Formats: sequence, structure tokens, C-alpha cells
Amino acid sequence: MPIDYRIDAARKVLVAEGHGQIRDEDLLDYARRMFADPGRHLAAHELVDLTRASDDSEITADGIRELAEYWRGRYDLITGGRLAIVANSEVAYGLARMYQLMRDDGPDRIRVFRSLDEAWEWLES
Repeated sequence: MPIDYRIDAARKVLVAEGHGQIRDEDLLDYARRMFADPGRHLAAHELVDLTRASDDSEITADGIRELAEYWRGRYDLITGGRLAIVANSEVAYGLARMYQLMRDDGPDRIRVFRSLDEAWEWLES
């Protein structure tokens, strides 16, 4: 799986990590798997780490829009919380910011970071 996740119960954070080449369908697959996981309710927040995603990933603006639409259709089931996205490449950072803007009307707070330390600091504040 290009995007794996685990639940850090001590921190109450769902931690997702992207590895290698990631495509639009991998983002939706992750969202569907995570949303269907009954254990996700143990996490109050989410951290998506894209720092190990390869530069040849095939994430498009259309894929980001589709992912945002998937979550918009579930706003009534989202209890809030924070979503930190960490992206160190310019392209990944730009796409993550695009996603943040598309989801700005949702119940959760989303921020994009360039470092894991900053993301963890925000999630734990």
C-alpha cells in the first residue's frame, strides 16, 4: 500500500504515511479504508506524512477535488479535530494547500506543514 496508517493511541492521532509513488486512486483508497476502520474513533486528530512520497507521484488537481468531495459528503459524520499534512516537495505542498482550501468549510481544521516537528506541535497544542 502506498499509504499505510496506524493509530497512536497515546497521542490520540491517526498517523498516515505515504511511501513511493502515490496516485489519485491511492488517496481515495486510503480515505475509504480509514473511514471504514472502527478504530479511527480512538483518534481525535490525523497526521498525513507525505515526506517519503516520491517525486514521480501522480496526484492531480482532479484527484484532490475528488478526495475533497468524498470528505464533504461525510461532514455530518466528522466530529472535528485537526488534520496536519506534511509535504516537503513543492508540488506535494501545493496540492496539499489546494486540498486545505477545498475543505475549508468542513468541521475539521486542516493545516499544511513542511516539517513533522511543526505538525506534531500543532496537533498537540
